[in-house]
Amino acid sequence: MNTSSPGNLEDESVIDFLPGLTGMTRKDLPLAFYDDDVCLDFIGKACARRPEAFCVLANTFQELEPVAIAAMRERMRYFAIGPLIPRALLREAQLPREDLRDHDEHLGCMEWLDRQLPASILYIAFGSVAVLSFRQVKEILDALQASNQAFLWSFRKNFVVDVPDNDHKALDELLDRAKPMESRLVSWAPQLHVLRHPAVVGFVTHCGWNSTMEAISSGVPMLAWPRTSEQNMNSKRMVEEWKIALGVNNHGQDTDDPPRVIQSREIARLIEELNGEEGKSMKENVLRLRDALRAAHGPGGSACESLREFAECFAKSPSLR
Repeated sequence: MNTSSPGNLEDESVIDFLPGLTGMTRKDLPLAFYDDDVCLDFIGKACARRPEAFCVLANTFQELEPVAIAAMRERMRYFAIGPLIPRALLREAQLPREDLRDHDEHLGCMEWLDRQLPASILYIAFGSVAVLSFRQVKEILDALQASNQAFLWSFRKNFVVDVPDNDHKALDELLDRAKPMESRLVSWAPQLHVLRHPAVVGFVTHCGWNSTMEAISSGVPMLAWPRTSEQNMNSKRMVEEWKIALGVNNHGQDTDDPPRVIQSREIARLIEELNGEEGKSMKENVLRLRDALRAAHGPGGSACESLREFAECFAKSPSLR
């Protein structure tokens, strides 16, 4: 690490000790380090107890992160057996919908997708924790409308943190704009099913690791919009290394700056690129990773071999008998 003293990081200091992540500055460190993030305490406690663990099972695969995995295996028993997804996602067929029969909204949004043209719907989901401001939601809707982009948005009730004067009528009126756009807002979407649907052209994501793995396994390019925790590090890999996403940079020039509001024109530009030549290139890249993922879980594949190595190591350990 290029620093003048421990704990004194200059803005442009390059961090070169993190495996698989080169050319990083302090602004690329996990957002949890700079925000009042509940995840930081959890991450710290987990890392502190790591030496007590017999091994680490990682939700990744060799072909995706070869440098990072090699570095981790030098330090500990580390087995990359991921991604941890339903086996049906490793096959060409869409997921069966029997598990949605008791959820009218979930089944309804899939039936709505069935009526859409191929590669015409932008799927938007920021996970179960991330939030946005009222103004930012308005800018996104403005961009979607200006782009004439139909969408399916998984929109939680607690997603907007600053409804004006606690006036939920204002939020309802804002979201009503989706109706003439022939789009859908749902309180929750069956994400694995949605990402596998041929009507989906791209995925606006907070870059949570599970969502990233699900998108790769489904061959869907992304607009990477990190919100918290380590999601900005995931975004950096997605955009710069794997080239399967376009980055949405909503953080200020300095790590202490509050997240900035992304203007509708900037979002509209990214949507246009996703639907253009850049999107085609990202689609090719993510399909290559999807195929590598499937091979990793096939006979003799890296994930299968890692799982076999773990089983053998576990069986031979006297301390675990």
